[in-house]
Amino acid sequence: MSKVTIYTTPICPYCVRAKALLKKKGAAFEEIDVFMDSDARAQMQAKSHGGRTVPQIFIGETHVGGCDDLYRARKQGPARSAAANGMTAFRAACVQLRSSDDVAENIRVTSEFVREARGKGAQFVATPENTTLMAPDGGAKLASSYDEAHDPALPAFAALAEELGIWLLVGSLAIKVSDTKTANRQFLIDPKGRVAARYSKIHLFDVDLPSGEKYRESNTVAGGDEAVLADTPWGRIGLTICYDMRFPQLYRALAQKGAFLLTAPSAFTETTGKAHWHILLRARAIENGAFVLAPAQGGTHANGRKTYGHSIIVAPWGEVLAEAGTEPGVIVADIDPAAVTEARARVPNLQHDRPFHGP
Repeated sequence: MSKVTIYTTPICPYCVRAKALLKKKGAAFEEIDVFMDSDARAQMQAKSHGGRTVPQIFIGETHVGGCDDLYRARKQGPARSAAANGMTAFRAACVQLRSSDDVAENIRVTSEFVREARGKGAQFVATPENTTLMAPDGGAKLASSYDEAHDPALPAFAALAEELGIWLLVGSLAIKVSDTKTANRQFLIDPKGRVAARYSKIHLFDVDLPSGEKYRESNTVAGGDEAVLADTPWGRIGLTICYDMRFPQLYRALAQKGAFLLTAPSAFTETTGKAHWHILLRARAIENGAFVLAPAQGGTHANGRKTYGHSIIVAPWGEVLAEAGTEPGVIVADIDPAAVTEARARVPNLQHDRPFHGP
């Protein structure tokens, strides 16, 4: 038999399964740990034509995929495939932006990146919070926003989703709801160009940071009051926005109602991003046994505001499947809903809530 090579990390349960299967088959293999080795990870991605997840398995120079592919092919092991659960795997993308206060230009740039994501095979594409408007202040934002019926971004993105045949999650738009306030509203558009779901951000960002930055989102934004789930061909997803991620009870409620994937489009500050971004998103994924997609704004914007970037896709066991830096661009990852079933079977904490007294 040709040489077998498997790229792994020590924290990946799928890697353990893949190695166990290879050993059961009596196949000798070379294991390459990419956890802290950027050169090895780059080699893995090049050989697998962009594969970012582990494990990646090769027989000689032929890429045979990961452990789930092998289990499905041999019909062995305890893991159930997505097909067995009536769900199929798909490719998701996060678009990272550096939006300005020019709505038309932001629509144009976003559309180009969405097309790029589709070109990489994405069937579900998500954009960040404030996709089409990063205004210098609340007043400028209000002056440049529209009510939902007249916002130019919605028909443009609806036509784009229909043209490309994708599910398009518009992270958020500033939708005018009164003379003094907008809603920070997310839209899920289906492949026929229809709005399948809309969610208005519940938790508003009112903080004074040690860096001297002050934010009062509630001055010009009306907070939502309804948690939102949306049905897709792959299963149910839960919609959230940015600051919501600091409120785990929202994510738990969505997961307990069947969400296998949670969205968190964001415009995180550079200060809080460096400290909390990865921890919060991986925690939301782990404690709910769900995928998390968090497309982000990144870099220094025309108004001088600095956002953290690092758009990220996290698996139900907490592995980072794909991550951006600070520049605008696209990241992709393959999403298998079967991983949610497995994670929740291993740690069924969503079923273990108990009433308590106090404090």
